[in-house]
Amino acid sequence: MAQAYRAGDGRRYSKRPLPDGYTFQIDTRKASFRDVAEWVELERKCCPFFVFEIGIQGENGTVWLNLRGRDGVKEFIAADFKILFDRLP
Repeated sequence: MAQAYRAGDGRRYSKRPLPDGYTFQIDTRKASFRDVAEWVELERKCCPFFVFEIGIQGENGTVWLNLRGRDGVKEFIAADFKILFDRLP
């Protein structure tokens, strides 16, 4: 999953900026809530400065991942996920 996110294979289908990071809407037809949770578990080992928040909205089951943190984290995310960001709306 981590490699898929980094490779930008389209598992995420939208992003929105937050003051201290980004929120990503996950296409649950391609990545389940469990997939996202497993990715977070791996990612937090290499990036303990991230704050991860996973949520499910309403009846449609939309999954959101908030990825944020202290000063400089938003810029780190933008650089680290540049290939993916270039492909997202």
